[in-house]
Amino acid sequence: MSKWHRCAGAGIQLRALPNIAQVSNSLGGEVQIACDNHSMVPLDLNVRDVTSTDPMVAKVGGLSANVAVHVSRRPNIRFAGQASTVVSKVADWTPTGVGHATLVAEVVVHNQQSALLAFVRPEDDVKATP
Repeated sequence: MSKWHRCAGAGIQLRALPNIAQVSNSLGGEVQIACDNHSMVPLDLNVRDVTSTDPMVAKVGGLSANVAVHVSRRPNIRFAGQASTVVSKVADWTPTGVGHATLVAEVVVHNQQSALLAFVRPEDDVKATP
């Protein structure tokens, strides 16, 4: 399970679905970015790259350059407990060999005025079985 990265009143997570795949059928899954925005400021996430720590186990493909994901502000101005939630597919992954690998994304977080708020590297583990 991947962990949440907190920045600018939001939580960002990378998800590989499914995170276990068989090499024999070469069917992997998709890579998603999830964001919960608890702040009053709308955010823009710019996914610059998604890579695998071990390309001999997992290969990432289907990522077009600089995928942009818009996350609106929280729905209620008086209650911060309810977040605006977005889940977006950013790439695909396929198993290339047996073992474990970690998928790592480079995400730049901006506000609506293009001010840089954070640079985060969320990650998720994948496993390829025979």
